[in-house]
Amino acid sequence: MAGEDLYVIDMGAGTIGQMAKAGFKVTDVDAVFFTHNHLDHNADLGTFMAFRLIAGLGAPVDIVGPPGTLEVMRRSLQGVGYQLEIFASEVANFPVIQIDRDFPVTEASPGEVYKDENIRVTAVENTHFKHIAPGSPASGRDKSYSYRFDVSDKSIVITGDTGWSDNLVELARGADILVSEIIDTEKMSAIVNQQAAAGNWPAKRRDDVLAHHLEGHLPAEDVGRLATMAGVKTLVLTHYVPTPVDTLDTQNFVSGVRKTYSGPLIAGYDLQVIK
Repeated sequence: MAGEDLYVIDMGAGTIGQMAKAGFKVTDVDAVFFTHNHLDHNADLGTFMAFRLIAGLGAPVDIVGPPGTLEVMRRSLQGVGYQLEIFASEVANFPVIQIDRDFPVTEASPGEVYKDENIRVTAVENTHFKHIAPGSPASGRDKSYSYRFDVSDKSIVITGDTGWSDNLVELARGADILVSEIIDTEKMSAIVNQQAAAGNWPAKRRDDVLAHHLEGHLPAEDVGRLATMAGVKTLVLTHYVPTPVDTLDTQNFVSGVRKTYSGPLIAGYDLQVIK
């Protein structure tokens, strides 16, 4: 939150339930920022729009994301449209969502992407999508962003999903808090190789999946190196890849970061409050 306003970064599956556990309603949200259009970062978007409609919509919610976000919004709304038709058949004068009115979308280019009385938000393109194949549907269309939120008393940088990115180092320069994803490359390699063997994947498919994970995410030592080079004041770990069986079992991630970063470090967990 900043002031009395609630800002949400990404909406992966389970976001709506986690918001409720944190004491927030869908009608409390003022703006949503999407780092990229992978399912684990936007799967609850349709649910959010539908529940907001049922709760009464309220003021428009600003949506900011990379190119393609508007199409994701449209298709997500279509995905819950059948259920909303049933609800509308039971309730007289049930409203209809108009995206441009109720969820105005900004498909942002890198630079300043949002500003209000509380925050100024800057985006850079990172390297999570570096392996998109030329000529594929996503080629030249989809981008992955990292965001910096500057408020009156602090600056917070969210890496989103990314591999090493010089753009991100500059974005995080001097930030009070850097919230970073992190990957255990050995464990993830083992998982992918097991999946490939069990599913009899072609070698090219296995290699592509490995490249996406190993080069499109940040290993622990790179997370620490990023925080050190940028001179951030506090580093917060999140989006562990692979997800620990016990969400508090993060010591292997922390140990790797400590090889290249000696500053304040928080191993984040769901519903944690950091001020």
